[in-house]
Amino acid sequence: MKTILKVVTLSLFFGLLFIPNSFAKKEKKAPKNSSSTVTKLDKKISKKDLGVKKLSKSQKKDLKRINKEIKLSKKFDKEFDKAKDEKQQAKVLEKYAKKSIKLAEKFNKDPNRTALFVKIAKSMGLNASVGALQANFGTPQENGIIAIEEGIKTSKDSAVTLTSDLSKIQSQISGLNTTLSTTESQISSVDGQLATVNSQISSVDTQIANVNDQLTATNLTDEQKSTLESQKTSLETEKASLDTQKSTLDSQKSTLESTVTQTNQQITSLNNDFNQTTTNLANEIQNINTLESNLQTTINDSNIGNRDNTWVTVNLDTNNDGIISEADIVAQN
Repeated sequence: MKTILKVVTLSLFFGLLFIPNSFAKKEKKAPKNSSSTVTKLDKKISKKDLGVKKLSKSQKKDLKRINKEIKLSKKFDKEFDKAKDEKQQAKVLEKYAKKSIKLAEKFNKDPNRTALFVKIAKSMGLNASVGALQANFGTPQENGIIAIEEGIKTSKDSAVTLTSDLSKIQSQISGLNTTLSTTESQISSVDGQLATVNSQISSVDTQIANVNDQLTATNLTDEQKSTLESQKTSLETEKASLDTQKSTLDSQKSTLESTVTQTNQQITSLNNDFNQTTTNLANEIQNINTLESNLQTTINDSNIGNRDNTWVTVNLDTNNDGIISEADIVAQN
């Protein structure tokens, strides 16, 4: 047997859903090109509200039951709010529960579902009709709203992490650019020192060649020859020292150039990471926007009649154990 729930709330159970916000008493704007105003939560539901032109016999029966439940919850609201103390409130609650169970049994429905939902909603300080509507048209859990809520939270958390990662990558790139600039300055300094040493080596080589030329003369006295040999030895010692300096500077330059190569590679890698992270962040933001858009659309689509739509997203699972039960009734202080 098809019930009115199957006809009316197919999109509610299988459509895209959304995150509940706090239960603020905020009216929903009337649709464009409509003169209707936002109706109260406890107003009865018509076939027009359901978007159905003609109801079957079973659907009419189901709609009649739902409206009786809403009317009963409305009456319960008034009597409960008038109660002077907890004892009177308990009596009102017991009276309502009996009538709700009796009504459900009359229509062969779960005798405890609506009564339980209404109790929880009322204990949360909400309109009792919130419980009645969710009992008949689905909870956030049944409609997938909680899952979408977690999806948006996950994406938002990821976006926060990615934003932090981008900041860290930028900081690392900045540090490496500083290292690169310092290293390149050091290479420039070493190049200057190498130029000086190479010039000195060239000068010493010229002097040694000059001494060697003089030593080839055949008319040198022993004293002159000894003096030239002494000069040559001194020049060769100086050249050896300069060669050592040049070797040290060449080694320093090689190390610094290696640092430049490695630093550039790290910067390139980090730039790639930055671009990929930026893309990931853009995807997360797009995902959030899409989900939030679906959220608003589904809230409007899920709302029965043009009434206050906050009932759609109220989470009656107050202890978050995944089950709506007596344990979710909020204890009164």
